Amino acid sequence: MKETEMLVFGNVRPEQLGPVRVLRTYDMTGEEWDWQTLESAGHVLAMQAVPKVRRVTADLLVRARSRGELVLNLARVRRWLLGSGTAPLSLWDSPGDFCLARCTDISKPEYRGLSAKISVTFVCQDWRHYQTGSGRANEGFAPESDGFTFAGQHVFRDMGCLFILERRTAVPVCRPYKLSIPGLPGTIRYEEVPELEERTAAGTLYLMRHPDEANGEVPLTYEETEARIRRLSRWLMGSGRADLVWDADQDTVWQAEVTAGADLERGGWQSGRMRLTFQIQPVGKGRTVSGSFTMNAPGTLNLGQLFPDGTGYLTPLNLTIRNMGTKAVTSLEILSPGTDQTLRFAGSGFSLGGGQTLRILSEERWAELNGQVANRFIAAGDFPFLPPGGMEIAITSVPTVPLSVTVEAEPAWI
Repeated sequence: MKETEMLVFGNVRPEQLGPVRVLRTYDMTGEEWDWQTLESAGHVLAMQAVPKVRRVTADLLVRARSRGELVLNLARVRRWLLGSGTAPLSLWDSPGDFCLARCTDISKPEYRGLSAKISVTFVCQDWRHYQTGSGRANEGFAPESDGFTFAGQHVFRDMGCLFILERRTAVPVCRPYKLSIPGLPGTIRYEEVPELEERTAAGTLYLMRHPDEANGEVPLTYEETEARIRRLSRWLMGSGRADLVWDADQDTVWQAEVTAGADLERGGWQSGRMRLTFQIQPVGKGRTVSGSFTMNAPGTLNLGQLFPDGTGYLTPLNLTIRNMGTKAVTSLEILSPGTDQTLRFAGSGFSLGGGQTLRILSEERWAELNGQVANRFIAAGDFPFLPPGGMEIAITSVPTVPLSVTVEAEPAWI
């Protein structure tokens, strides 16, 4: 391999700067790992390898015809290495690939006559190789992130902050309904839906510039920090309870709010950092799914295709039921199997004629018959929902007629 192909940084080869030669490169990719183990009683129960921060080192030889020229050449090399910021770095042993790196250290020159050797350290943005043509990573996904969108604003893209999660409620506290009986051991557990407490998510917000800025790595000035704090306060506290979506799970929306204050700290991060705690409602909602079915009542609808991952909590169902027959329905029942919960429309003049539509909104507990309020026709029961693991609803009509049923829901998760 030719010398000119050994190292390219920021689209510049060392020899383009003058009499500069690459003596050696060393890429630690795949060689340095943190091994995490679970141990008990002298046994390793499980083991996993986490790659360390990727570093690339290179030895450069700089030559000149005089001592003064050597100093100028060294200065030119330093400007190239430090002034390129985070840039593509290509090595001789990975043709067609590059990594995103920044030069973080240049050793003191070792002089020998009219030449000097320096050792350079590059720290890569992540451990992956990228394709020169497409710019895509050869393996893996984007670097792991604890980022989130709150009240429609992304913590990094819109607010210029990096969020590092420290702890988060994985399983909410459950308070079941129990009753103690005097003289008997234990308690009686009622089968009603248990009460779930709010979740919390706590971490640290690091104020920063956007990396694409010309001075992206320069700390914020005190004036810039104060302006950013005002903007963050308006976003976090002014939004009240709003939608929270984690970058790692963009299909689930949580209701969250910030109720605790936060102190600004500069230790360890000059631009400033703040501890942030979210109070999150215990049940999150997935993206809306919908599907249409045809059936002859009485019959059962299997909703498995709408919920391939199932549901994690009681999921309200919105139903649009259209009478496709010619006879008017005078009694209609909707049963959620596994819950023994039936919603029955009957009496008080209820009639779902041919071509007419009954709309049922379970979360709002609202019903409409041909656009008119129909709650007065509810003879018994409660609005339909799916329990965790339940994938069916049954519909019965009097008389028996063909029905068109559209089901819409936001799967619930805890």
